[in-house]
Amino acid sequence: MTELERSFDRRPALALVFDPRTARSRKLWRRVFLYYGRHAERVWRRPDLRFVVRHELALAKAILMEALSSLPPADLAAYEQDPVIDRIEIEARFPETVDYVELFRMADRVFAASRRIAFASDAHAVRLRVSQALRRPAQVIAETPAILKSAPSG
Repeated sequence: MTELERSFDRRPALALVFDPRTARSRKLWRRVFLYYGRHAERVWRRPDLRFVVRHELALAKAILMEALSSLPPADLAAYEQDPVIDRIEIEARFPETVDYVELFRMADRVFAASRRIAFASDAHAVRLRVSQALRRPAQVIAETPAILKSAPSG
């Protein structure tokens, strides 16, 4: 095992907590984030994949910021009064994982506030756009084949 491989194994873990207040957030966490979490080390070890994932996380953050800024402040303020439906604890070893958790927290606020939008079609459009933004970083990983270790040729 090389020194670089040992350093990956010694990465400190940051304990994070995500308290979803909407069923949609919890569902996306189970389907999307847990998939990402299983492949986070692969992202970390591949600079090309890490760059693409970071780009997708930045795009998702922009979409979430746009959604948050378009919602009425009163609807966003009501988020704190919504009951927590689950408590999810995770140990993050990679910076992209920390960023992804933060995106889920932002998305949870959007989902909670979108329940108060008067027109159902507008609420659906906001939730759909945010859900797709959260899926995209994990989708990039799913579309990228793993590099298989092959025997040296020659």
